[in-house]
Amino acid sequence: MKKKEAENKVIFVFNHNGKIEKTTLYDHAIESRDETTSPVGVMGRLHIRHEDISCRYNLRNRVNNDKGFFEVWTWGVNGNNPKFIEEFEKEEDAEEFIWEKIYSYDFAQDDQRDTSWFETIEEAQEIKWERSAIKPGIYSVNVNDLIDLGWNIENDDVANAMGITIEEANEYVEKTYHAEITINKDTTTLWRLVNTAKKLNGIDEGGDNEITGDDDQTLKDLESLTDMGKIWNVRIL
Repeated sequence: MKKKEAENKVIFVFNHNGKIEKTTLYDHAIESRDETTSPVGVMGRLHIRHEDISCRYNLRNRVNNDKGFFEVWTWGVNGNNPKFIEEFEKEEDAEEFIWEKIYSYDFAQDDQRDTSWFETIEEAQEIKWERSAIKPGIYSVNVNDLIDLGWNIENDDVANAMGITIEEANEYVEKTYHAEITINKDTTTLWRLVNTAKKLNGIDEGGDNEITGDDDQTLKDLESLTDMGKIWNVRIL
């Protein structure tokens, strides 16, 4: 694939945090570029030279020609053994040469990160579900288990309505309610509090669904709770 084509190709990927992210194929692939330390700092091992350049160590990054050609060089294995590779009359041809090396070698063989990419967000979401132990559905969770994972469940309204302290309201909610977390097929997440005793008797009494605020963290929390055996009454959508 040509460099310009890759720059214009919009794709969807999993970033370093596992979130689906929109980017271009060029930006995704260039992260795999082989870099090294050199006399002029950290840079791509393959690089372009157009003219002699002085660096901070008073060395010269020389070029072989005096015709204004653009030369592709490598810094070598340890960054201190520069070697001339090929020259081009146009800079874009030199850039294309380096890009093809990065795309066909560095990117294709990169096993240090997830280099998969998708044409549509729907394809990315489908793969995300295949990889996850959690599937789209509604999951029942004890309130105190969510609190242990760092969820900030505020019960000010309960305290005000019942005329009790926040501490008493927290204790009341933990004893009376459980949380229902909804995972939608588009990976968005919702949650609400539900009266546990009434739910067991077929009465759905609880609050309205609200967004969790962090879909990916919610999925991770549900995976952790599943591993600990703390998920119950699962309804797959």
